[in-house]
Amino acid sequence: MRTPEERYRHYGHTEPMNELAQEMGYPRLEDLPEHLEKEFAERLSRRYGKKSARGMLIIQMVYRKHAPPGTKEHRLREKFRRILEHV
Repeated sequence: MRTPEERYRHYGHTEPMNELAQEMGYPRLEDLPEHLEKEFAERLSRRYGKKSARGMLIIQMVYRKHAPPGTKEHRLREKFRRILEHV
């Protein structure tokens, strides 16, 4: 049986989102400041379509669902949730 990561390989990787963040001048998505999250969401939607963009973000949130508060993974989950609000 395949793991969820293998099943959603095209959604599960942050590489497309990191590439977009690099185009905006940041090495990774996690380095993107909060005030640019709306612009990032708009660019992601334009490039991949709203449905795929939402899917990418939701998969990343699910992957980090059980991250304890205060950890890097929890902060990333919250960042993905905020970006999802703008898609």
